[in-house]
Amino acid sequence: KNKRKLIRSLLTGEFSPAVWNKMFRKSLYLDHQITAIEGVNYGEDLTVTPQLIYFADKIVKIDKAYVHYLQYNANSYTKKVSEKNLQDISYVYRYLYNFFYKHKDRDYYIDALKYGELKKKVELMKQINPKDIKLINKYFAKHLASAHLYDKLNYFDKVLLLLNEKKVYNLLSTTIFFYQKTQSSFQYLKNRK
Repeated sequence: KNKRKLIRSLLTGEFSPAVWNKMFRKSLYLDHQITAIEGVNYGEDLTVTPQLIYFADKIVKIDKAYVHYLQYNANSYTKKVSEKNLQDISYVYRYLYNFFYKHKDRDYYIDALKYGELKKKVELMKQINPKDIKLINKYFAKHLASAHLYDKLNYFDKVLLLLNEKKVYNLLSTTIFFYQKTQSSFQYLKNRK
């Protein structure tokens, strides 16, 4: 019912920006020259979906599941964090900042985008090989350290960001290692049911 709130929800990660579970008029793509960014394979839907919705005149939601997306493969492209993934998602966020800065209602979206980027940073920290944790800082800007954005995060995520900010990489890597092992154990137990 509220297009602006929907876009903010996409930017913060509350809703999935995936294009495979949505239908858009072809004219939206053509009239506004919206395309996926060539060479970007991680986060590319995040560049396309908010733009399409931004220009859409009408949005309809169907409360029925037509696709069931199972994510059992821990080795899939979206589950492994490589430097290429970090490059891609960093480019995606820069692209979105540029897109929204061009519009008069930019402030409404930029804060949501910063929060979404902060959440993505934490998500990737939890998934990355602990020995590669310093790569996160290479691709995520310092501006994400706003206090009002941190306040929205859970305690564990705040701890990870604080350890990263203070450059306590050995403790951060150890914390991430144990987090990943714990998650793996929970997933194993869950799949045994």
